[in-house]
This record gives sequence, C-alpha cells and structure tokens, in this order.
Amino acid sequence: QWIDVHDLANFTISCLESQQKGVFNVCGPSTKISLESFGSQIAQTLGASPFYSFNALFESELPFCCPPSMEGIFRVDSSLALSKGLTLSPLKDSIGRTSQWMDEK
Repeated sequence: QWIDVHDLANFTISCLESQQKGVFNVCGPSTKISLESFGSQIAQTLGASPFYSFNALFESELPFCCPPSMEGIFRVDSSLALSKGLTLSPLKDSIGRTSQWMDEK
C-alpha cells in the first residue's frame, strides 16, 4: 500500500478548507494489486524491463512474509478517507511524477 504525496496533499487541503475533523487512514490502491503487477507497471511506465524475477523471488528461500505481530500492515482501510473525498491517482501517474521529480534533482 502507498499514497501519492499529491493525493495526500489534496486531501489534507480539502479537509482543512471544509473544516473536516477526524483521523483518517490514507493509502492506496483502492483495489488489490500483486507485487508482481506493481513492479511490472513501474517497468512498463518507465519503458524498462524489470530487473528482477518475481517468480524467482517467491521460489527462493527468502522469507517473504511479515511476523504475526505485523499481519495487518498491508490491510489498512482507507474507506473513511475515500468517503470524505480522498482520491487516488492511477499508479502510472504516480510513477511518472516520481520519475520526473527524480530527474529534476
């Protein structure tokens, strides 16, 4: 799960302008996405080939999991924020903006 800083800033400004009070979880995406799809979308958006193999990663001996105490870390519910106006940019837009920002540094 992630949040595009532009989406977070827009939601924060909207809450301030409308005097919306509360505590909100703000992260995306609004639909589930696999780690493989996430990496593939990054590579596709940047016009590159993935430099990794997710199949190899999942078949490796690496423990690709969270400890039981952190099971919910990837299940943050942003539905309240979404109902109050949080909008989430498409992943390709976030990737493009991040790439542009990195190129400008």
